[in-house]
Amino acid sequence: MDRISVIIADDELLAREGLALCLAEIDNVELLASCRNGREVLEAIETYQPDLLLLDIEMPFLSGVEVVDAINRSQSCCAEVVYVTAYADFAAGAYTQGVKDYILKPVSLERVRECIAAYVRRRQLRSAAQAVQEFDQLVRQRTGKTFNGVLQQLQQDDDRSLATLNPYISLKNGNEWLRVKVAEINWVEAAGDYICVHTDKASFIARHTLGGLESSLDPQRFCRVSRSAIINLEQLQRLTPNSNGEYFALLQSGEQVKVSRNYKARLQEFSGC
Repeated sequence: MDRISVIIADDELLAREGLALCLAEIDNVELLASCRNGREVLEAIETYQPDLLLLDIEMPFLSGVEVVDAINRSQSCCAEVVYVTAYADFAAGAYTQGVKDYILKPVSLERVRECIAAYVRRRQLRSAAQAVQEFDQLVRQRTGKTFNGVLQQLQQDDDRSLATLNPYISLKNGNEWLRVKVAEINWVEAAGDYICVHTDKASFIARHTLGGLESSLDPQRFCRVSRSAIINLEQLQRLTPNSNGEYFALLQSGEQVKVSRNYKARLQEFSGC
């Protein structure tokens, strides 16, 4: 578990020392500063940027409530706040401020443990939510659909490949990104570190490996026919043999693509030619 950085604040020395002793008994908790008043808290926040603040409410110069109001106004501090006080009357207002927990004095080790454990659970939930959001963004970029949309399609069709969910492929050419509609691809050829994607409208050159592109295409729709070429099976008209045992794939566009002997059986299996 990642360490939890904490700042505590109380105008009473014994209260600060007692709280510090409790935190020292809890694994992965680091006490960054022990403050005597609200001004010191704001200075310590700026210096340390802690994860968690344990604040007394009634303190000189600035109260705990005023510290939280200042934090909310600045929006520069991401720390969660827990009030540690002898007065239960502040509880209702605390939660409207966004305070996450409320510890009544006298403070016990068990209650502080509960507070830290609750913080850990909230942090884990935030991390999980962020991971889901990042994954959803990645799925949108790769497929043009939300994660829930992809999940729904996969549930409706058990045989569906992830490669069939994106109607476009994205290819980088220099500083530019090209979006090519998968259904319009006739064939793809490799030339060193580059590939050339052929469609009826145009040919697109991009820095990409043929194997990397092949992994993003639907294997039921596209077939590798040599070390340097992939064809769209929907574009295949016929296979024509030549004298050395290899074949040429004649596409509907009129283009001919050489089929190596090592790939001939695979192509015949997929195409039925």
